[in-house]
Amino acid sequence: MVEVLRLSTASADGHDAEVTVDAVSHYLSLMKSGIFLDDMCLTWSHGKSPEEVAHLLGGDTATAAPRTVGQAIDDATALDDSDDGVSPLVAVVGALGDWVMAVEPYGGQGTRPVVLRALSAGGGRALSVKWNVNLDNQLAYAADGRLLARFDMLRKNDPSNVISDAARSHLHDLALWQEAESIESGLAVAEGLSGHRLEKAWFRRRHIRVFITTPLNSYLNPNPTIPEEVIGHPALDEPEIAVILAKPVSSKLPAVAAMAARLARTEPSLAEVSWNPIVDAAIQALVDRPSTAECQAIRAELLTLADDLSIQGRALQDTSPADPLPATAQLNRQSDVVRAIAAAFEPNPLEAALNALRIAKQLPLDADAHLRLDTLQKYAEYIQRHFPIGMTFPAVW
Repeated sequence: MVEVLRLSTASADGHDAEVTVDAVSHYLSLMKSGIFLDDMCLTWSHGKSPEEVAHLLGGDTATAAPRTVGQAIDDATALDDSDDGVSPLVAVVGALGDWVMAVEPYGGQGTRPVVLRALSAGGGRALSVKWNVNLDNQLAYAADGRLLARFDMLRKNDPSNVISDAARSHLHDLALWQEAESIESGLAVAEGLSGHRLEKAWFRRRHIRVFITTPLNSYLNPNPTIPEEVIGHPALDEPEIAVILAKPVSSKLPAVAAMAARLARTEPSLAEVSWNPIVDAAIQALVDRPSTAECQAIRAELLTLADDLSIQGRALQDTSPADPLPATAQLNRQSDVVRAIAAAFEPNPLEAALNALRIAKQLPLDADAHLRLDTLQKYAEYIQRHFPIGMTFPAVW
């Protein structure tokens, strides 16, 4: 376990850092006491009643009964009649000051974006902390129906971590977590948000116990094309992509292809061919929505340029006495970028979108660009499954 951070000065935002460090020590003590299991999810929420929280976690209110956390685990174990030895999922939900606390032994409904969005809808807030015996872990935070942060508490530099500016303004103790980089410091962040310390006594009191039998599904995420794990990600908030993802319809496929082309255009090595008017004219043409004949002409020009770049790369590799690999690789990437843009002009809009996305995903783009491409690919694949094959561009897109 990471050593507990010890500070003695006030933090930049005026919070007493010693109090926060004391919280880290407190949760480290709880970890050592055995009150926490080696696989557990804790969820804090504000704005919903305990009964509402239990329901949104997927709890069957017909199974509600007053239980401690230990008794709830015993109940689940007693009901285990499966062949694989897995007990029914259970949650214990009760008040923690003016917040609601939910504990899921061996569960994780509170980690799901769709659940956090539901718990925080209507001006509320919700934060969950999850870990297991393998040290897989996550802290996630949502406010007013939007997922604002999701990160690994043991790996502050994990490229998949997302912490929005709004989350930083709400979670005042993030700086402490970034120093301590531990699950205990993540629990301290939750305490700082709620203003209430989670004590052993809470686990020993009776709260509402429910069995989780009806996990939330798509009715809280009406767009089935967006993977649950990326709902609320800031990279998808850009108006242009948000308009596309708002509804899965085949008429949006040209916009999907155009977005893939524009993302491919951000590949750094393409700066070397930005002087070529064909590339920028093609990107502009995707905005202007050309006719089918114009699409074919632009695509032919782009493919010729892509071939020329590949030929230059091979020639450099064959003739350069020095190590040609960096320059050759750059020319090949440039060729791939141009091919991704060319694919966006294919006559079948579905094939245009899928091929442009496929090529663009092979490029060394940043994490946000790849997340957008992955999401758009799932969008196009959904349309492929649910709409007729063989669509072609109309005379004008």
